[in-house]
Amino acid sequence: IIFDKTGTITLGKPTISAIELLDKEFSEKDILQIAESIERHSLHPLAKAIVLKAKNAKVKHIQATAIDESIGKGIQGIVAGKTYSFSKPKQQEGMAIDMYLGKKHIARFLFEDEMKQGSKAIVKKLQKLGIEIYIFTGDKESAAKKLVATLGENIAYKADCSPEDKKKGIEQLRKQGKTIAMVGDGINDAPALALADVGMVFSNEEQTAASEAADIIFLGGDFSSVMDALFISRNTIRIALESIISGIGISVLGMIFAALGYIPPIYGAFLQEGIDVAVILNALRTSRYR
Repeated sequence: IIFDKTGTITLGKPTISAIELLDKEFSEKDILQIAESIERHSLHPLAKAIVLKAKNAKVKHIQATAIDESIGKGIQGIVAGKTYSFSKPKQQEGMAIDMYLGKKHIARFLFEDEMKQGSKAIVKKLQKLGIEIYIFTGDKESAAKKLVATLGENIAYKADCSPEDKKKGIEQLRKQGKTIAMVGDGINDAPALALADVGMVFSNEEQTAASEAADIIFLGGDFSSVMDALFISRNTIRIALESIISGIGISVLGMIFAALGYIPPIYGAFLQEGIDVAVILNALRTSRYR
């Protein structure tokens, strides 16, 4: 199982810890006002944190135009005739977004996030089931290493991943003959979710490219949903195999007895219907999973 980090293992609701002003012409209120007007068009967790900060600061809303968001690269827009862009810093440790006016670096937003409750325990349970755990994250090496150290041992990771890097990572694991589940939450994970054997996504109310690409959608942020999905799937396959083997087995046995003359045709017809009903009732047990 490959996990994204933000919004998957962590809460995915980062908050702004600091705003670094790099141009004296702009105040923090100016930066927030411009950033909110552009970032409110994005569903990325860091964009939502900027919008929330602006709302709490009660900055006046202004209109942005020509919004253009590129997966894994950032977002830009025009405010008052000037082009502003937002992208991830190349060297910054932890979570951050750089803000540019044209090519001029004018501000940096720093964020912090919290690990979901139970993440560490559930990762350990998955490992006990013989499942290999990987983390593919867009965060820097130090942030990824810190997360892995918190979660436990025997977890492989790739840091500073673009959406394309996550796809390539899955392709490499496939060449090793592995069956792969990808667990993510955002639009950046959509290509990897589509490529994996099973795509799982944490989604609230938004219909995104990630939820379109996934096979399983978790309506909420509870990390234990991954464990539930695994057990529901295994339970469903077990019951399906029971129904297939028992249904076909009894039918074949009935045909042999019928061919030898022990079961008249009319009784055989009722027997076959009885087998079908029994198989259907057995299949309904999948909905009783707790």
